[in-house]
Amino acid sequence: VFMHAFSPFRMPKKPIMDGFFRHKTLILIPLLLAMSTASVAEKSLTLNEAIQRSFAKHPELQAFSYRRAAADGMAQQARVGSRPQLGLSVEDGFGSGDYSGSDSLQSTLSISWILEGDLLQQRGRSADVQKRLISDEQAIKTLDVAAETARQFLTVVVYQQRKELAAAARAQAESVVKELSKRMDAGKSLLADKLRAEAELARAEITLEDLDHEIRGAKRMLATQWNAREPDFETASGSLAIATDRLNYEDLAQHLSSHPRVRKLLSQERVAQSEIALAKTEAQSRWQFSTGVRRFENTDDYALVAGFTVPLGGEQRNSGRIAALAAERDAYRADVDAVQLALEARLYVLLQEFQHAQHVVGALREQIIPTLEQAQKEARNAYQLGRYSYQDWRGVQQELLATRSHLLDSQFKAQLTRVEIERLTGLPLLGNDEVNP
Repeated sequence: VFMHAFSPFRMPKKPIMDGFFRHKTLILIPLLLAMSTASVAEKSLTLNEAIQRSFAKHPELQAFSYRRAAADGMAQQARVGSRPQLGLSVEDGFGSGDYSGSDSLQSTLSISWILEGDLLQQRGRSADVQKRLISDEQAIKTLDVAAETARQFLTVVVYQQRKELAAAARAQAESVVKELSKRMDAGKSLLADKLRAEAELARAEITLEDLDHEIRGAKRMLATQWNAREPDFETASGSLAIATDRLNYEDLAQHLSSHPRVRKLLSQERVAQSEIALAKTEAQSRWQFSTGVRRFENTDDYALVAGFTVPLGGEQRNSGRIAALAAERDAYRADVDAVQLALEARLYVLLQEFQHAQHVVGALREQIIPTLEQAQKEARNAYQLGRYSYQDWRGVQQELLATRSHLLDSQFKAQLTRVEIERLTGLPLLGNDEVNP
């Protein structure tokens, strides 16, 4: 219909064309608005989205699916017993005298098998314990990937906020240059002060350019968490503001006993214990049974034959291996206590650092920065009245900017500490789209 309407052999009249385009335009407006909204949404990335991308596409996490498949195959194979053996033997033939030729030949066709039902069960249990060990390793790697993604995300956020701070400093420098130009024209300011202000503005421009490079590099590093070579987002959407509530050590320490690192050691202890049980089972004597049919050529008769074989010896054959596995099991048990003690100490230190960061951030935000902001206003008024030199006024401005930068660095450090606490305790890093908990 579209091609027919615009065929050169049938040109529609102008009113019809106007109505056609007006109708199409009304249809396309909602579609264009939806596409514009989707485009804006794709430019912003939240912490939750970043971690979910890492979970889905991080190379080391993807490898665990293959390891689990391999462990499933090994568990299936562990329950497969030895194959029955089919045998054929020939006696009393092709000799001399009465045994020449095949007239006195005896041939026996037999099948033999080993009783190993309990052995297969124990092998299956050992393979299942190995599968749980892989699950624990995956849980550890998942926490590490989430924490690293959060750290990279926070790095992008802090560079973005540093750029905002640098943009504010540049705007302030521009304002100072304009004011000094007016004052110099009025004969109230020196040329040297204006030149110093222009140099300060140039430094602010360089700082902004440096931060642009830092942001691009940080975004590229973040994208590698989900195996991407180029970032497909414009900004990281998050805040560095930290919670004011105090974290309780006793409540957090309760989660350490279920940390994947502790669970892995317990699983390794169970693996060693299952290997001990398997070694004892393998050391047991396995009866081998055989049965078959024998043919006598000289009488053209058949007979049933049967037998069994019992290996000599017992569990002492595996005593060295069992002793080694027992020592390995005890070592894992001792490691559990040592690791948990180290985790508790690390948690205590991190908690102290976080609480100190909370105190520093609170003091900077609620006391020091408001005081310096008031001091900046007073310094500007004093400079305009001729009571302050440009150097004194600029000194107050620089002190305020440095303090705001100190606040940003303190918030960034506090957030990194919080991420490490969550990784250490095994608490989820997800739940909010914001960086701060």
